[in-house]
Amino acid sequence: MRDTAHRDEIDQIQATEDDDKDVIGCIPRLLCNSHREIIENIVKSLPDTVESGKDDILDNDFDRYARLLDIYQEQPNLLDSIIPTILKTLESYITLPSSSSADKSLNKLSISALHYIAHLTKVRGYKVIVRLLPHHLSPLSTMSLHCHPIIIENQSTSSFVIDEPDGDIKCDPA
Repeated sequence: MRDTAHRDEIDQIQATEDDDKDVIGCIPRLLCNSHREIIENIVKSLPDTVESGKDDILDNDFDRYARLLDIYQEQPNLLDSIIPTILKTLESYITLPSSSSADKSLNKLSISALHYIAHLTKVRGYKVIVRLLPHHLSPLSTMSLHCHPIIIENQSTSSFVIDEPDGDIKCDPA
């Protein structure tokens, strides 16, 4: 009796394997509207989630975001319609520490936003994401304001030196 039950199980497994021969795979042909809404809502709610301090909700939201993006791993171009909006929103959450501030670390919202951008980059590819990121160099403009008087005063070429202990960029006249 035990042998017949075992044989029935083997026959069932073989039958399901035979049924799966026709299935090649399932990939989406369009970005599903419900996926779009969920991804956008997760990104928009990121500041509130971080502010609440509940790490489990933050982790669950990121996992859900990552799983939804991973659905489109085979055809990432389907995400192109929402990527600019998502990047712009996530970029607005990132605040770089100022050179005058004593704390040189990123805040939790900035770190979370960078994690979201990193996963989006993994799915869509860095070449596409880099084209959509801003190309302005605001830290360099601040540095140039500090170095400009020195350059004008010396009328010579200057070199920039990064001070290792605190990470400040300083202008040393040549």
